[in-house]
Formats: sequence, structure tokens, C-alpha cells
Amino acid sequence: MKEKLRAGEPVFGVSVMIPSPQIVEMIAASGFDWVLLDCEHGTLTLESVELMTMAAEASGITAIARPVTKSPEHILQVLDRGVMGAGART
Repeated sequence: MKEKLRAGEPVFGVSVMIPSPQIVEMIAASGFDWVLLDCEHGTLTLESVELMTMAAEASGITAIARPVTKSPEHILQVLDRGVMGAGART
């Protein structure tokens, strides 16, 4: 994803709110560049974020996350599970 961004190319992704590594694999197989794991609006747990991040890495796409809140603690929790970026709306 970073290479495309550096080259000025667009990157495309999908937001996922339900825990499913298989959905992440399908998103990657569909040609998307990233997946947003939405812990704020969905039913994702830290454990499912970790499994879905592993699926993203194995499938060659970038996992990013929206944590439950924008607190440093919640941001660090998803980063500790392997996502490549995390943040929330202000």
C-alpha cells in the first residue's frame, strides 16, 4: 500500500465490523489494498483483530484499525495486535 501511495496511485479498501478472517481473505482476493478493522462500531474483539490482521498479512493487504475509543490505551491495544495503523475520529 505504501508503495502505491508513494507513487501517487490510489489505494482502495473496505471497512469490516464483524469478526471474520475469511472476509479479510475475500477482500484481499478481490484486489483491495487495505482493510479497516472497525472496533468502534462493530463486534470485533482484540482477539479477532489479531486473527484478522494475520489473515491480512498472509493475503498481502494492509490492516488498519479504528479502536474502541481514541485513547492512547485503546490505540496501543490494536497496534499490539499487528495492525499497521490506528486512529479514530476526533
